[in-house]
Order: sequence, then C-alpha cells, then structure tokens
Amino acid sequence: MPSVYALKEKALPLSKEVCLTGLDVVRSRADKNLITHTYGRALVELLRCALRELLDLQEVKMNVLQVHLSSLLQMDDRIALREITRQLQLENVVGDKVLVSDKSSSQPVFFILEEFDLFAHHKNQTLLYNLLDVSQSAQAPVAVVGLTCRLDVLELLEKCVKSRFSHRQIHLLSSLTFRQYRGAFRSELTLQDDFPDSKFSQEWNLCVSVRHTASRT
Repeated sequence: MPSVYALKEKALPLSKEVCLTGLDVVRSRADKNLITHTYGRALVELLRCALRELLDLQEVKMNVLQVHLSSLLQMDDRIALREITRQLQLENVVGDKVLVSDKSSSQPVFFILEEFDLFAHHKNQTLLYNLLDVSQSAQAPVAVVGLTCRLDVLELLEKCVKSRFSHRQIHLLSSLTFRQYRGAFRSELTLQDDFPDSKFSQEWNLCVSVRHTASRT
C-alpha cells in the first residue's frame, strides 16, 4: 500500500478526470473510463478521494446517483442486478429492465465497478454489455468507471463489449522507490497504540521493526 503522500500525489489528476466524468453524466453525456493501478486497495482509496471532491460540486451532489459494485461480492450478473436495484431503490423493477430508462425523466447514474477484470469472467459478459450499451445508446445519462490492477484488461472483453467501450484509460503507475514502498508496508503492518492487547501489540511491532531493519542490511 502506498504512503499517504503518494496517494495525494495521484489523487489530483484522478480527481480532475472523475469530476469531468461526473459533469459529463450530469449534462447527459455518457462516459466510460478504465482506471488501472498496481495496488487494488490504493486505487479504491484514490477513487473515494476523487468522488468526495466531485460531490462538493453542487450540480453533481443534487443530481447524480451512485452505484458501487465489486466483482468480489457480486459474483454473477444476477447478484449484480439485484444490488443495482437495491442501490437505486428499484425493488419493483425486474431483470434487465433495471437498465432501461427514459432519458428525459431519469437521473444521471455513476456506476463504479471495482475489480473490473473479474466482471469480464461473468457468463457472456452480459452486465458489462448492458451497462456500456445503455451509456452508448443514450437511453439514460450513465457513466461507467472500472477499477482494475490488470493492464491487459481490454483483452478480456468480448468483441461486442469492447466495441461499446470508449477505450479511455487512466494508468496510475507507482512512483515509489523500494525504500518508500518498504516504509509504507511497515506502516501498514504496525499496530496502533489503541490496540486492545497492548502486550501483543508491542511484541508484534517489535517483530515488524526487526524484520524491517534486517531487510535493509
């Protein structure tokens, strides 16, 4: 996991991209982005920072609906559709009709797909096809942002899905040196002072410190 300053360094350009995407969807212009980073958890944190900045814009805050999906939780399209209906409060709408709407009367929707590459392993990639098709056909103002650690993710997409993707990708490659990475990793492993078992915490942190020192020699 990168250090805090490394995240802040990358958050600014990502915030600009996410804000532009959010404004696009509010103004009824579809958008599809893929954001790649070598650290999955760091990528999610970066996006959360960018979304907070996006929601500071009054135009966005009052209009945009967010749907967060993770392929680690929504392991097939049926579960994913059920989660979409829950987050959009569309419990009375059934099946694929969840993704059908009248552009003139619908609110803009911002779809964030974590572990995007695993969605590509769903049968026939139906969910991805439907989401990208809706955004492309302008049935409703929709933005789709996928998060992944895989640089080759486009190679996983079926031809019909790939043709509906804008091929707009944001690569956030790590700029940390090995020393910085090691320090960040040590920080992640170190238990905080308020850990319930203080004796275990001290022994654990000592062990982490010793191993960190040994790795430098």
